[in-house]
Amino acid sequence: MGSLRGIDSERTARAIGMVDLALSPGLLVGNPRWPWLAARTLANVATAAVVAPGGWSGRVTAASLLALTAVDGSAARTLQRLGR
Repeated sequence: MGSLRGIDSERTARAIGMVDLALSPGLLVGNPRWPWLAARTLANVATAAVVAPGGWSGRVTAASLLALTAVDGSAARTLQRLGR
């Protein structure tokens, strides 16, 4: 699946997976959740920067991640305002 997303290195794929695994518990049960969502926002930007040079599929993946980043960032701000 990595090559379909512009990830050519197994090491890079594992690192991205580890970041996702590290953030998942906080996103699911963290209190407050907004810092975890803000961290995922930053992780999405970093991942987009890593996959973008991976050809057409990497650019598509990066664009998708940046769209999700906008949604995650907005949700994080809303949750912060609500104190959640």
